[in-house]
Amino acid sequence: MPDTSQSSSAVNPHFGKLRPGDYVVLTPRYSLYAQNLYHLVARTNSFSGYWFLQSSITHPAPPRTSDLVIFYLHGGGYFSSVPAHYLLLLLRLAESLLNQGLSVSVFALDYHLAPEHRFPTQLHEATAAYKYLLGEMGIQPEKILVAGDSAGAHLALSFLVNLQKPLEMGQPPPSPILSSSPSSSKSNQKWLPKPGALVLLSPWLSIHHQAPSFSRNANNDILSAPFLARTARYFLGHAASITPDLSNDIKVSPHLEFLHPTPATDWDQVLPGWIYISAGDQEILFDDA
Repeated sequence: MPDTSQSSSAVNPHFGKLRPGDYVVLTPRYSLYAQNLYHLVARTNSFSGYWFLQSSITHPAPPRTSDLVIFYLHGGGYFSSVPAHYLLLLLRLAESLLNQGLSVSVFALDYHLAPEHRFPTQLHEATAAYKYLLGEMGIQPEKILVAGDSAGAHLALSFLVNLQKPLEMGQPPPSPILSSSPSSSKSNQKWLPKPGALVLLSPWLSIHHQAPSFSRNANNDILSAPFLARTARYFLGHAASITPDLSNDIKVSPHLEFLHPTPATDWDQVLPGWIYISAGDQEILFDDA
């Protein structure tokens, strides 16, 4: 896309007071098109998120007309980060796709953070946002690519499992203890179609933190097994025993544990037909990925 010489200002003329993402859209690269980018969507008691772009940077169109719709779930251990931290990355990715002749829209979920908001809050918000994309926005599920990094990748898989084994609002994470509960009768109902593609970047797949790369790469990665154990405690606060020896009720939940869940997950039913997973060989999460 063309560069511009227009300088950014202290106030966004389209949105008023600056928000975190405005520091990207008001840069010389994007400032002429600021009105087309980074639009907030909020549904009370349901979800909020941002349309980073809708089909084009320069000539927006309804996302249902896009060739591809990226539904992004940010990382940050469920307790930090915001969608705006990924705005520049995803805009540049969109530019690359647009330059290849593909129209692309990007929607990033702004889910509530732990410890104030614990699981399954984030799962319900992701599911509500997906229903919004399919229903209110009229986007075909096969056009949707769900993507997430780190904890966002964990949420992406939890969301996909939830499409096959939906949790009711207010229901705690499932476990063998809950398997005979009345709500489990719905566990095999496919209540929403799964998306067309999935991208997992440095995914947090197991809350056991026992893979060899956790020790092999302990001196190479900013993350560590103790840190992730504390993070798990933040977003699973009802399980006070979250330690390296996790409580049996939590550590095998199919909505939380993706390497060794109980009962086993039917990944052929859960996963879309196209999947990409990436992790660096110096990361502690490498072996799990």
